[in-house]
Amino acid sequence: DVADRYGLSLVTLVGSYRSLAAATRGTTLEGEGARQLFTALTAASRTFGLSSDQTGRALVAFQQIISKGKVSQEELRQQLSEAIPGATQIAARAFGVTTAELDRMITKGIDATEFVRRFTAQLQREIPQGAQGVQTAAVAFQRLGNEILLLKDLIAQSGLLQFFADVASGVANMLKGSREASEQAARF
Repeated sequence: DVADRYGLSLVTLVGSYRSLAAATRGTTLEGEGARQLFTALTAASRTFGLSSDQTGRALVAFQQIISKGKVSQEELRQQLSEAIPGATQIAARAFGVTTAELDRMITKGIDATEFVRRFTAQLQREIPQGAQGVQTAAVAFQRLGNEILLLKDLIAQSGLLQFFADVASGVANMLKGSREASEQAARF
């Protein structure tokens, strides 16, 4: 639903969401907190014109923050800010401080759960209302690609692909037999 709504790659997002869900397992962010972060990041991704790859990198940065239990400059400045331009400023606004004050807070140690909750809430506030309905050619084609992928999976699960594989194998065997019979007849 999220990939469809924002016109992002289903394959990239599924893998990223699975990893994020695994990183939040056993934390207070498990379940709803992970879904809110994921949805906010994907909405921001479309709003800010980020690629599916950038969205995936942002999710990886959050996975690492959550797994470590605290925020480091590496995840914030080198990973998250590279994936989401302005992420440091968004984080500073989430805590109501300047970026310099945020740096000092990170040096002292900011709890990962608190950071994720505040960053998610701030990101949700900063996404313009109506941004969810952005419809561009890129969004339309990504949605089409996602639907084709889902259709292929549905066909594969239905057994139809196995039927076609069996038919193709049968036809190939029949043609092989005809060819071999023709070759043998030609020798005589």
